[in-house]
Amino acid sequence: MTDEGRAHLAGIIEGRRSVRRYTANPVPDDDVERMISAFRWAPSGSNKQPWFLIASRNAAFNAAAAGAVRDEVAGIVRRAPGFAQTGENLVRYATFFEKAPLVFYVAGEPQPSRWRKQLEALLPGHPAAGASLSWLVSTAAAIQNLLLTAHALGYGACWLGAPLVARERLERHLEPPDGRRLTAIIPVGRPAETPRPPARRDREETCRRVD
Repeated sequence: MTDEGRAHLAGIIEGRRSVRRYTANPVPDDDVERMISAFRWAPSGSNKQPWFLIASRNAAFNAAAAGAVRDEVAGIVRRAPGFAQTGENLVRYATFFEKAPLVFYVAGEPQPSRWRKQLEALLPGHPAAGASLSWLVSTAAAIQNLLLTAHALGYGACWLGAPLVARERLERHLEPPDGRRLTAIIPVGRPAETPRPPARRDREETCRRVD
């Protein structure tokens, strides 16, 4: 890779931001397909590709998804009034996706691991035995591919987990294939804000080399 190529790649990775406000400009089909392709080509454990992606430019569909979050939080507050202020903040943070011209709903499929199941049978309680999180890690890799591609194409996006407070309501609305669990919601659009670079922890706190 040339020095120019390295600089370009670093610029995409380091320049990506979590963008929460978007213009009304629509996202054309070609760009939607580029993002979907990047998502699909992520690495996954044993190449199981445990993900499923719903791409929606339908404002009514997205508004209904945001409504499911509001309804769930309202129900929580009715049962636990002490959650009212937190719930208000949560709704504000978890429903802005409905204003984006494009919303991706990402689901993943929890999958068993043969060797972990065998280990559980032979050595119950071993820390590596039991359920595998490979499906979740693989789906996260696909999400990162999508986010970086969106940024490279000039869009802003945000990886949202807060709406999962209403996971069951959302899954009834989204109807992902059987076995897939909603994992994230990602709104995408031309940025209507320029977030400042986020602070990074010191390198020594997060990295170590062994040469």
